[in-house]
Amino acid sequence: MFRCWHNLLLAHGLAVRAIRREAPDAQIGASSTGALAYLHEMPGDNPDRKGAVEIPQALRTASFCSLPPDMNPGYFFNHQWFFDPVFLGHYPDDPQNPWAAYAGSIPQEDLEIISAPIDFAGLNIYNGHGLVQDEEGEYRMEEKYPGYPRTALKWPVTPEVLYWGPRLIFERYHVPVYITENGQSCNDRIFLDGCVHDPDRIDFLHRYLRALKKACLDGVPVQGYFHWSFTDNYEWHSGYDDRFGLIYVDYRTMERIPKDSAAWYAEVVRTNGEII
Repeated sequence: MFRCWHNLLLAHGLAVRAIRREAPDAQIGASSTGALAYLHEMPGDNPDRKGAVEIPQALRTASFCSLPPDMNPGYFFNHQWFFDPVFLGHYPDDPQNPWAAYAGSIPQEDLEIISAPIDFAGLNIYNGHGLVQDEEGEYRMEEKYPGYPRTALKWPVTPEVLYWGPRLIFERYHVPVYITENGQSCNDRIFLDGCVHDPDRIDFLHRYLRALKKACLDGVPVQGYFHWSFTDNYEWHSGYDDRFGLIYVDYRTMERIPKDSAAWYAEVVRTNGEII
């Protein structure tokens, strides 16, 4: 698995070289998916504390390291194992990850290819792991209570991660950020009036974009946001069963029907987020 991961990063670095050669002025980035932690408090909630909330080390650790199961239910691979080689020129110091035994033997020439300079970090963020303080003031992973808000795919709805995720990535790598995927699967259907009403998607996007807006106000250079997805589509996870789109696709007739969320999102774009 690590060999596959390393070769993927090598391919990335070689692609960057080829693009720079053919289009020197191109803006080049890379997108990553991985575990991110968050706090329920967002500094943007309180104008008097704008940008002033100190990030506890537990939050950084839970987002960027492989931790024991009682702390992190997250990913075997994460943003750190992708972005550290790309932006910092070395694999992470993460001894609890089994890949650490192989990362130390990578030749410097490979790392120089992988770390070819790029212009931004892309983040695919759908949810995160909440941290809460116990009675001793120590941070622990929050347990999701029965009936916790979830999408049709049963992914938890955690809008705070769209504040803390971009902020953590920016403060670690010091590059502009794009949200290259964010959205939710809903149990969409055509109603009796011929329309597709999806208030839960509108609420999801409103909450997440509000958190992202607070990150922007706190100085995180978010240069773009891409909703996943424009139309309902084939998902590698579940084929055509899950619907992420702003546009409903009737797969029997291929008819396209804009959902209520499409009109709401268009207004967000028209006002540049003023209605959030």
